[in-house]
Amino acid sequence: MVILEVADVVVKAALWVLSGLLFWQWMQERQRRRRHGARISRRIERLVRNTIYAAVVRDPAKLTKALTELVDGEKASRAVDIAFRVVVRVLWDAHRGEPNEPELKLLAHDIAAVETWAELTPEQVLTFLTETTAEVPYDLRTLPPEETILMAFVVAGHLLSVHRAADDRWWDYLDRVERRIEAGHR
Repeated sequence: MVILEVADVVVKAALWVLSGLLFWQWMQERQRRRRHGARISRRIERLVRNTIYAAVVRDPAKLTKALTELVDGEKASRAVDIAFRVVVRVLWDAHRGEPNEPELKLLAHDIAAVETWAELTPEQVLTFLTETTAEVPYDLRTLPPEETILMAFVVAGHLLSVHRAADDRWWDYLDRVERRIEAGHR
């Protein structure tokens, strides 16, 4: 039992360290790229999909492995950028426009309650959602980098799962969202 608890702590610590590294690589690369209408490469899309999948199935070990595959400035930048755009697009779909503060507060509490495996507080999720929808520049965000990276994929996975159509699968919804991102739509 103690060994399992230690292993769990090690996996979570690795997840936080990788998230921090990915955040900084992503920030640097993102500043070099154009913002809207960028084509999503198949290689990056596969990495994003695998990382979101790990969050959807709530598996910290799979998420750590998926984030490890992103440790490269260009990959990290593009993958995290896509995750942020997915969050914004699904929020706009779900609220038929930009969500207001009470809607974001309610959503933050729901995400923190459902995604307990990621150990996110409602306050952290609210800060993430508020800054993401407001498109706050990344170097001015208030959350630590490791929390921002983790939340990008956990929140994207949660939103895709919850806000998909009843007869839809989360990955089909992701396909449609990615097409809109490539077209430069919000």
